[in-house]
Amino acid sequence: MRGVDMWILLMIIFSQPFEVGQVDILGTYADQDRCMSEHSRAIELETPQPASFGCIQLEGVHEINAAFHQRGDDVPMLQHDGHGPGGP
Repeated sequence: MRGVDMWILLMIIFSQPFEVGQVDILGTYADQDRCMSEHSRAIELETPQPASFGCIQLEGVHEINAAFHQRGDDVPMLQHDGHGPGGP
């Protein structure tokens, strides 16, 4: 079984110049274009500390949400108000 490809939008919050304090998954997407569209929205988020955002491709994923696998739907976690998991 080959699996499917998917894209993950990450937010990396730095606690010091070269130290990662936290990594959050803001959403998973069926294609790069959708992930990059959400990336554009995400970079406008106000974060309490310096942060970086990026889309990462995962190839050959075998165990994912059944709805995502069957329909190829996006599974966004970034809310429409621009806030991610845990609120503003």
